[in-house]
Amino acid sequence: MGGIMKDEEKLNRALCKPGSKVFYWEPQHAWAVGIVEADDGKHFNVKGHDYSCTKVDALSSQKIQEDKIWPVRDDVLDEDVDDLLQLTVLHDSTIQRCLFIRYMKDTVYTNIGAIVVALNPWNFKIPKYMDARSF
Repeated sequence: MGGIMKDEEKLNRALCKPGSKVFYWEPQHAWAVGIVEADDGKHFNVKGHDYSCTKVDALSSQKIQEDKIWPVRDDVLDEDVDDLLQLTVLHDSTIQRCLFIRYMKDTVYTNIGAIVVALNPWNFKIPKYMDARSF
């Protein structure tokens, strides 16, 4: 506190330069993907990108505090792993993105180590989870 930035904040500021793709906390949509437009030293101006998990149209520009932003690496943005502990970057935003990708592929079960996360697909006829005789 007292004006001293934590190491994580320094890392975020260094990796979230204007033009960079980031995850940012958007109150209505949780972690969304955006592009940094500006950094005034206290806040980032981020424009929502329509590539977000929420599949909403591009959101308007917003001022985001440094603790509500996380740098995105393009090589890990669409990571799909069976066990969330195997994600290259383990963060709320990357977990949400991986679960979204798996859900859109009708893969509703994902592990976190020995724990299973099951998302309700509201679709009870996902072929990979049905007996062959049910078709």
